[in-house]
Order: sequence, then C-alpha cells, then structure tokens
Amino acid sequence: MDSPPKTILDIDTGNGIWAFEMALEHPSSHVIGMGQRSMPQQTGRPDNLEYIKADIHQPWDIASDSIDLIFQRAMGPALTTKEWDHLISENIRVLKPGGYIEWIECDVMHHRPGPIQQAIDQHMQQEWESKAMDFYYTMTFDQLVEKSIKSLLNWVDHMTWDVPIGEWHDDIHGKQLGFINLDVQKAVYRNNKPYYQGIWSMTDEEYDAAVQALLLEFDQYKSFSRFHCWLARKSIPST
Repeated sequence: MDSPPKTILDIDTGNGIWAFEMALEHPSSHVIGMGQRSMPQQTGRPDNLEYIKADIHQPWDIASDSIDLIFQRAMGPALTTKEWDHLISENIRVLKPGGYIEWIECDVMHHRPGPIQQAIDQHMQQEWESKAMDFYYTMTFDQLVEKSIKSLLNWVDHMTWDVPIGEWHDDIHGKQLGFINLDVQKAVYRNNKPYYQGIWSMTDEEYDAAVQALLLEFDQYKSFSRFHCWLARKSIPST
C-alpha cells in the first residue's frame, strides 16, 4: 500500500498482540481486533486500538466497504468448508474497494514426514474429513476464494515459506527457525497427550517414548512446515 491504511481489521485476534503491534506501528490508523472472547486490560494499549467481541461465524457488526486492510491467520484448523464460505463473504463485504486482504495459513500435513508423523497425519486427515473439513485446504484455497467472491477480488500474490522442524538445516537462520518450530511441535504433542493416548490406547511411558522417536524423525527425514500467504485486492467498480 502506498500509504498507511486508515482502518485495519484483525480477524480472530486471539491474544490481540498483532493488532496491538499494528496500532503502535501505524498511530494514524484505526486498528480493530475482532475475536470470540473479551480482551483483558493491556498495559499501554494505544488509543487507536479497539477490540470487538463477536462470533465470527455470524454476520459482523461492521459496515460494508469500511476496512482498508484485513489480516487473517491460522484459522483453517477451526473451520469447515461451509464456515470458510461465510468468512470469505464477510471479508469481502466489509473491505473497501481497493482495499487489501492478507491470509496466512500453514499446511496441516507435515512435509517429508517419518513413519510416525505420517501415521498421525493420516489419522488427522480422517478426523478432518469426518467433520466436513478440507485437510488440504491450503492447496485449494485459491479456488475456494474464487468460488465465493465471484470476481470481486484480484489476486496480488501467493507466497510460500518452508520452515524446518528441528536443527537439520545448513543455514544458521534455518536452524534458528527450525529450533522454534520444533518447540511448537513439542507443545502440540504435549498439550494433546490425552487425546492421542485415547486414540491409540497408550500408557504415559509408551506415549512419551513415541514422541521422543517422532522428534528424532524430524531431523532424520529433514521434515518441514509450509506456510502460505495470499494477498488480494478488492476490485474498484468502473465508472
């Protein structure tokens, strides 16, 4: 964008950090963080930052054609295909003609997985399909958007980044990112331990041993995560 956006909307803002940082970075912009929960008091909250508690699966209480920039990230694991249709429709409705949308998502499947991770991914695919969710939504996202918007958006760019899992990468920056990504994977399997134990009827010792073997697989097979960023602009009606 040639100049700072006047109004920025962060969809499903979570802890509100992205909206908070954008409000600091663009003091002349009105930044809105919209999410499902009330936001606690934040020390030093900028005056140009507003949080809205709302059910994003319902029509949004935001005027049509009122937002210059929309940011949405990591929502695929929580949405059915039908819910995606609604979300994209509302994105387009509130976006100003000439405004931009940035979507960031990560492939659900792991790339170059070892046998343990491959088995887990296969199970997760079955879980997603049983809930009318598209396990490969990042690969079909362009078509999903185009089906919903009926030429109301123009694609600007689709970028991808491959982030190592573990420290197998030769480049120091890749090692650093891989270390962080490995920590994320550890947290996922730690937080979901009861779920996976129930599926495979594993004891604590068996589960912990399987996770340790899985973590070694990431380095052995040079596994990685693939992140996507789609940037699109709303069409300006011809006069």
